[in-house]
Amino acid sequence: MSAPISDDISTRKALFPWKLLKHVCAVNFDGARTLCRALEQSEEAADLDRSSRKQLLSLLIALERHTTLLGRVNHNSKRRDAIHPDHLIKLFRYRRHWVRDPRDFPQSHHQPKAQLEALVQHLFVRYPLPPYLLRAYEGTEQDRRVFFHVAKGDNIRTLNHFQPLLTKAQAHLFHRHSNPDLTLLEGALLAMALSHGVPMAHAQWMMRHPLIQRGPFPFWSAFMAFLGRQEASERRLPNYLLEYLHAHRTLPPERADGPPRTFRFRHRTLANLLEQALRWQERSRGSETTVNRTWEPTSWMSQLPLDKLRYGWQIFEILSQKDLSKEGYRMKHCVFTYLNRCLEHKSRIFTLVYLSPEHPTGWHRVTIELVPRRSGAFRYELCQAKGKKNRSPSTEEWQVLLGWTKQNQILVREDVK
Repeated sequence: MSAPISDDISTRKALFPWKLLKHVCAVNFDGARTLCRALEQSEEAADLDRSSRKQLLSLLIALERHTTLLGRVNHNSKRRDAIHPDHLIKLFRYRRHWVRDPRDFPQSHHQPKAQLEALVQHLFVRYPLPPYLLRAYEGTEQDRRVFFHVAKGDNIRTLNHFQPLLTKAQAHLFHRHSNPDLTLLEGALLAMALSHGVPMAHAQWMMRHPLIQRGPFPFWSAFMAFLGRQEASERRLPNYLLEYLHAHRTLPPERADGPPRTFRFRHRTLANLLEQALRWQERSRGSETTVNRTWEPTSWMSQLPLDKLRYGWQIFEILSQKDLSKEGYRMKHCVFTYLNRCLEHKSRIFTLVYLSPEHPTGWHRVTIELVPRRSGAFRYELCQAKGKKNRSPSTEEWQVLLGWTKQNQILVREDVK
């Protein structure tokens, strides 16, 4: 089909130059038209100058002649090999990052998903990348900025907005991780820990710990350097050690008018640090019996439905210091360190429980943290959801959580899913 194409898609003047399609010998014309319809309705349609139209034409020719993707373009299909138009529009949206011409793409796969992944690498990746950095293309906008930066061969150290800042040795490790399941932050923290000589067992645990992921990164880097100088041990470090360090990373000033002091690891050993952390934990729990601060609930939250016997999933808000301590002790994680954030209403902590005849008082499954949003349609966003010992929620637990967040109009961060 090589004749010029006319398409009355609307009564208004079309923003998209439909005559471009006459250059595409379209076996899959319906897919090309679906893609162009979606493109016309997107923000990209307002920026189609002469150069952009040539780039779009080259992409359409590559999709038609070297892939089967246009034949799989579909908005609503539930077929596993269906391709949503947004995936192909995204290729065109980031055309300023192209390092190769789309028409030079060599078809090397038969599966549509594999073709799309290969096309992404052809267009954006100048040098080979580890799988976890390739996956950043499908992440948030900030993740994609990192992807485009490293994909063209630039070092992560030259990207100013990326935190934590890495040394040359750490950046070298960051570019060469083999674990495909890492996030960008986990990859940076793992590189930081390994560069300091931290055993792999400790490094993998530390890179996923929420206290370390929140920073401040120079302090945790100093702790990793300290840990690397200690005698190697494969025994997992206790959670209360990181809770103790988090609470004491800034010490009171020596004088009333002096500046706050920074916690230092000089002249310390791991054994002494563990002993101090254990005594601090015991004192904290001892004080909980005499002091029990509380805070106001979120009255607008609606609950999940129960069955006739009052069994099923339920989510309760934690509203006191004692309950927060019990949740941390029960779930073996550091939620008690969020006490001040709860008192200042910077965080809202909830617990997901399952009520059943075997657990009439509730089986605590997941601890949830919500933080308020300053603007937008959502009042709160879910930023953490952790089970016992900081495990990730199961599929069933996630379904309950997503239903609850939708019911209460709570935004779920993409890095939590």
